[in-house]
Amino acid sequence: MTLSSFYILVLCISIGGLITQLFVHEKQLPHILFAVFCGSIAMTLTQKLSGDAIGAYKYLIGLGTVATCNCYWLLSRSFFRQEKAIERHHLAFALVISMLIFVKQGYLFASSTALINASEQSLFRHALSEITILLSSCVLVLSFWEGCRGFKSASKKEQMQRVWFLSTFALAVGISKLSNYIFAGDVAAKQWVITAIILMVVVNTHILLIWRSRTHWQQHASTE
Repeated sequence: MTLSSFYILVLCISIGGLITQLFVHEKQLPHILFAVFCGSIAMTLTQKLSGDAIGAYKYLIGLGTVATCNCYWLLSRSFFRQEKAIERHHLAFALVISMLIFVKQGYLFASSTALINASEQSLFRHALSEITILLSSCVLVLSFWEGCRGFKSASKKEQMQRVWFLSTFALAVGISKLSNYIFAGDVAAKQWVITAIILMVVVNTHILLIWRSRTHWQQHASTE
């Protein structure tokens, strides 16, 4: 299997995760957020597949990649918080990260098409990237915290679900950091690892979504 074929496979799985949510009869907030997350992942893979074949227009595709780690943080809150899972300030924080990614992709498009002088704006691009990385790292930590928060007081079934979530999260971050060290000079190998991590996160999160939905339905049925 080539790297491009692997991209296509993960792209199809991401689109499948999105489409599956359309057929959920009693949609909850996690279903909507997971669909948005899958859509953004699909755009990320589409951008990778396009490569340099479409030139600067690949950055226009990148405009759709604004709901990855920030959306996943909101998804984690919707999984493990019963009340006030997502409020205005949470949405505002996620939106700030989305806007930073949107502006960065727009800047890359403008600089690639000579609409602006990239050399004169290098400081702006560097600052934009650093701020985006910092805020993205923050939401990743917050996502992990959501799985840890209230662990001891949770039921046995929910503890198992949290372990599934935390294990997926820890593996994704751990493998990513390790691959950056092992494959420091091999871009293709790192792309294989990153795409495999994306696949694992999408599949495992979908499993968790189905698992928690069934738990919710069972609890709802037992109270009737």
